[in-house]
Amino acid sequence: MSLNYSAKKGFTLVELIVVIAIGSFIFLSLIYFFLHSSFEYRRGQLKARLQRMGDLCIEEIAREIRRGAYADINASGDWIVIYASGGNIIATFERDGAGRFLKNGVDFIDRAGISVKRLHFEPQGSGIKNSISVTMVLKEEMDPQDPSDDEEMGFFTKVNFRNEAL
Repeated sequence: MSLNYSAKKGFTLVELIVVIAIGSFIFLSLIYFFLHSSFEYRRGQLKARLQRMGDLCIEEIAREIRRGAYADINASGDWIVIYASGGNIIATFERDGAGRFLKNGVDFIDRAGISVKRLHFEPQGSGIKNSISVTMVLKEEMDPQDPSDDEEMGFFTKVNFRNEAL
């Protein structure tokens, strides 16, 4: 009496384990790719938001500086007061302790998650023609529970204005 194993149909246990291992590897690779791409998509959205907000803030500061006749910058360079030729205050810009960007004492950005990490004003030159360099670094939290997961973007501009105070 002899058994004929070649006539039986089906998979062996080894073949089944190999197929499950290959399928698991492919499935886990797809999950990793999906999670990584959605993370990078979120990071790209944050960068675009920071770029828009930074450009808006820098444009607003430059517009007000150009409108003014002279400006007063404190010694540490973290706030500026812009005056008209008659001595009236046109605008003030500063960063408060909470990282908010204030224009005339009101939060200019007013967006959850975006804060100003650095805001610095520095006068350049002297005489009839003056300019002010403005440096601003914005940051946004991707994950509020993970402080290392912040996205930062820096902005710089140099604004010329007529100094009528001299």
